[in-house]
Amino acid sequence: MKGFIFIIYKFFLPLFNKIKVYHNQLIIMYCLTRFKSVGKNVAFFPGESRIYYEHVTIGDDVFMGSNALLMATKLSHIAIGSKVMFGPNVSLIAGNHSSHIVGKFMFDYTESDKLPEDDQPIVISDDVWIGAGAIILSGVIVGRGAIVAAGSVVNKNVPPYAIVGGIPAKVIKYRWDEKTIELHEKLCKG
Repeated sequence: MKGFIFIIYKFFLPLFNKIKVYHNQLIIMYCLTRFKSVGKNVAFFPGESRIYYEHVTIGDDVFMGSNALLMATKLSHIAIGSKVMFGPNVSLIAGNHSSHIVGKFMFDYTESDKLPEDDQPIVISDDVWIGAGAIILSGVIVGRGAIVAAGSVVNKNVPPYAIVGGIPAKVIKYRWDEKTIELHEKLCKG
């Protein structure tokens, strides 16, 4: 009996592994079609992430670590540029609840009760690295070439080529001086 089980295990395990790989690829291909728009070479973990696909645009060459949360209200959106990297457990939350109506519970607010400032988008520019566990909130623009440190909560815009960290995130330093940034951008354009 052990020999029979071994033969079945040896024969069927590679087959099941191939099926699992194809199944995962099909899920990724399906999820890619659900984004508002998506570029080439985008890698993410759809089974481990929560993404409001129809409110998200993504450029080329983007990697999202596992357990990403990309949440945007119907009136907001998330725009991710090209050459962007996310660590695991990164959250982007675009849109907020209203709280301005006297005599009405916030729970009872409807979409028509919202103010324009309640649903600001999130924009992640090109060449950005967002560290593990970072949270980026509604209305934030992360500038080109910026780095967001792991565990940061970003509630204000991040200047290009800045390295930010903390709660709330603040500029720690810049990646390079202006002359080096100019050289970097010239070399990256090819």
